[in-house]
Amino acid sequence: MKKITVLSIITGSILALSSFTTLNNNVKKENSTLVKPQVWRALCADGSMGGVFTCDCSQTRANEIAHVMCS
Repeated sequence: MKKITVLSIITGSILALSSFTTLNNNVKKENSTLVKPQVWRALCADGSMGGVFTCDCSQTRANEIAHVMCS
């Protein structure tokens, strides 16, 4: 099994997402959530490049994705 290193590069773009919920037939706008997509680069322990992917996931989830890319 290869060991992996995951590097994160934060992109400059921020996406504003708005969500709506219905309460008693009234539409209520929820607070906007800011999402910062990040570019992750998976470097395998043997020095090979596992790949690059973009997501707004946590470090733990990025490690899981990188593990699959290096196996």
